[in-house]
Amino acid sequence: MPNTISGVQVVGLVQDWRGSPAIDGASSGFRRYLEVDTNDDIKAELTGSVHKEELPGLGSAWSNDFPHLLLVRIEVKRTADDPVAPRQFDCYYESRFINTQGMVNNGAGTIDYTKLETSFESSSEIITLDPAGPTSGYKPYTWAKANYTVVQSVYFITSITTIKVIRMIKDILAFENTSKGLQGRVNNAAMWNGVFQPGIILYNGYTSTPFVDGNEMQKWRTELTFTARRVTGGAGDIGPGPQGAAEMDGWNYCLNENRTQDTDPVWDRPFTKKGTSFIYLYAAGTMDPLFYAGAEISGNPAIKNMLT
Repeated sequence: MPNTISGVQVVGLVQDWRGSPAIDGASSGFRRYLEVDTNDDIKAELTGSVHKEELPGLGSAWSNDFPHLLLVRIEVKRTADDPVAPRQFDCYYESRFINTQGMVNNGAGTIDYTKLETSFESSSEIITLDPAGPTSGYKPYTWAKANYTVVQSVYFITSITTIKVIRMIKDILAFENTSKGLQGRVNNAAMWNGVFQPGIILYNGYTSTPFVDGNEMQKWRTELTFTARRVTGGAGDIGPGPQGAAEMDGWNYCLNENRTQDTDPVWDRPFTKKGTSFIYLYAAGTMDPLFYAGAEISGNPAIKNMLT
């Protein structure tokens, strides 16, 4: 990182230094330096060559032990009311993201999105069902003890999990191109180590915030949002869907208010047809590209081929 105030020799006023390490990414630090003139024999004698150094540049790290604690701001003032008085440099450090790959490959050329910064928020959704009246003598719902038809609304609670994934992206337009093709689609394969089966994860979209990293490169801190929905509990598939017979739960299932016989499932998948194709509520897609589109090119050839 080139120094933005180049060629300035300084000594550190270490009694003014302070640091606040933190485990939550909110570390900060402060260092104060005083300018020295190497041509001034008196100043050189007072400071000694062993203590002199070049003023740190913007973006430089606090130390090897704290590589993400970067110099983000320098305040400069004269030490006296004299245009030739030595300058004082107050340097402020804050935590900044450096590793923008957001991937773990271990040289194998694979991207493990489960290693990305991810949050899960679980909640519930109440759905109301208004049972239809008797059809051909069939009672859609009957009171267990009173033994007559239920005509009032009944309630179902479904499981909803909001999932947010953080990525650092270099090419936001490349990512947007990928995102728009998957927004509103459900997963066609199990995700998060099999916790969410096909059809359960819906990709909602993303928000992004631009920043400049420690290498003065424009990046975007991007938060991807998914919603998982479980309704049937996987209790019996009713036939091939967007994912084939493997889809047993998720976004394509709705409550059937007009069941006509006991064997009709409460949760069913509405569809329409285009020619011989079945069209369900949500089309399926492969979510993997969302976790590497727009990333920096890795030095690993296998990763490079995957990203380009």
